[in-house]
Amino acid sequence: MYSRSRQEILLKEYTETGEVCRQNERLTRTGFYLYFLVATAIVGFTYRDGTDKTIVNILNFAGLLASIITLNVIRRLQLYYRSYITTAKEIEAALGMRLYRKGKLDVDNSGTITQSNKYAYNTFIGFSALYFLYALVSGLTSIRIDATPFVVSAVGWGE
Repeated sequence: MYSRSRQEILLKEYTETGEVCRQNERLTRTGFYLYFLVATAIVGFTYRDGTDKTIVNILNFAGLLASIITLNVIRRLQLYYRSYITTAKEIEAALGMRLYRKGKLDVDNSGTITQSNKYAYNTFIGFSALYFLYALVSGLTSIRIDATPFVVSAVGWGE
């Protein structure tokens, strides 16, 4: 087994890992909620009557950019979280504890969807990104320059 000082170090690291995991969850939720507010505002502005198509395209591009950035941030947080949980499980195994390992087993055996909430966030943001991409491409392809007035006035018919 480990010496008393080594056990104390592992327990301190275990405690800090738990706090880091909780902070990670708070950051993930806050990032998602902020994204949701921004995306909702962008969609709201794009559907207002009389909004210029150029503004709509800029907003859709901003929504797509926000989606990609948020997906990346939440994915990175997810990878850090998994690393922290792996560390906590290793410390548990070394000290004969089982909080995180038992929790994982209980969730896996619960009959519920076992993916993390970050997976749900990523799925929602991914579909939002596809919406903004579709809206942007549709908006860009729907802009048509009507050259008829120029041709008509050049010929002299429009006078």
